[in-house]
Formats: sequence, structure tokens, C-alpha cells
Amino acid sequence: MSAISSKPMKPGLQAFGPVWVLLTLLLLAAGALGLYARFDGFGARQLAIDEYYTARSVQFILESGLPAYKGEGYYLRGPIVQYLMAASAWLFGATEFAYRLPALIFNLLSIPLAYIYVRRHAGVAVAAAVALALLVSSWHVEFARFARMYAPFQFMTLLFLLTVDVTYFGDKWRWRDLPHAVYVLAFLTHELGVLLAPILFLPLLLNGERFPSWRNRVVFGAVSLGVSFLGYASLQLDLRGSGGVERFP
Repeated sequence: MSAISSKPMKPGLQAFGPVWVLLTLLLLAAGALGLYARFDGFGARQLAIDEYYTARSVQFILESGLPAYKGEGYYLRGPIVQYLMAASAWLFGATEFAYRLPALIFNLLSIPLAYIYVRRHAGVAVAAAVALALLVSSWHVEFARFARMYAPFQFMTLLFLLTVDVTYFGDKWRWRDLPHAVYVLAFLTHELGVLLAPILFLPLLLNGERFPSWRNRVVFGAVSLGVSFLGYASLQLDLRGSGGVERFP
């Protein structure tokens, strides 16, 4: 009688055996290895050539407020990242560590962001596997230690896709303009962010029921077209510098 009235075991707990414990420990070890690879000697390596160009533009921002090479035009590659690097250099000094810190922060933030995005469409195990794969990815580790705009751009792209998923296809339609704002941040982080523009028009094609009237549809389309044009217009600027740039000595 007592056996019948006892509280049943939760589903799945019976499968939690030594094999799962071993796999969990191996995954945690892989995550620790990924963190160690990012932080070990983080500020000790000298700047690469591309990092040098960005670092020089940051120095000019600290001097004059603009990434203007003296007498040779501007160097604008991901202006948001450049000004964040300038803030880091102002706080911690003009060192390799300070120049690379924004890339490291965005790189680490992209991991839980990837987990959240995948978790919306798959189970915990799949989302955790994606996050841990990013932790130990040599490509992902390398760009965490690279003072350029690539790690921040990855973060912005994931953030854009997440906001699209939540607003266009989820239950947060009232925040439908959020993807437009993140799109602007994305192409100001890297010029390839303009490739995200077609996704802004998806509600007009797939979610017509979201618009109670033609006026709402036209307004949404106009906003999408306007920010897309801003991204296209940014490509017409010389983002790699107008005229020559100071060469690596």
C-alpha cells in the first residue's frame, strides 16, 4: 500500500547515471578550457596590422574626438566599436588589453545570447551544446582576442535574429521596431550588417495578420525601407579611409 501511494519519481531522473555525470564533467571542462584560452596572456600579444589601424584611429579619437589620420582622412571601420575601444583605452590606458577588451566582452556575451536563441527552438541539451561549442571553438577564441569589430558584429547579428524571432514571430509584436534599432547598430558595427536588411520586411510577407489596416502596413514598410536606405548609404562612404592611411611602421 505504501509503495502505491509513494510519490512517483520525476521523468528523466532515472536516466541520470554515471554516463551523464561523466559527459557533464567533460563539457564543463571544455568550457573552462575555452575561458582559459581567451584570458591566458590576453594583453601580452603585440597588435596585428589590422589591430594597429584600429588602435591608431582610437588614439586619434582620444586626441580630437574623431578617427582622423593626420592629413590623410578618416578611418571608419565599425565606429561603435572604435568609440567603445576609446572608452576602454581612456579607462585602462592605451594598452593591448584595453584595445581588445570590448571584443572579449562582446565575444563572451554572444555565448549566452546564442543559448537563448537556440533554446527558443530546441531543448536545453541542444542549446547548451551550441554554447559550449562556441566556448571551445578556436575561431571564436581567436576573435575574442582580436581588437577589431568581428566579435561585436557577431553579437549584434545574434541580437538582431533574436529580436526578430521574439517580435515578428513571437508574442512581443508591440516591440516590432526593436529589430530596426538593432539593425542600425549592426551596420554601424560592421558594414556587412546591411545584409540583414531584407529580414526587416518579413512581416509584410509572412505576418499580414499583424497589421490591422493598410496604414499600419505602409508605416511599417516605410520604416523598414528608411533604415535599409541608411545602411545602403553608409556603404557609399569610404569606410576604409579617405586618401591614404598611416602605414604600419
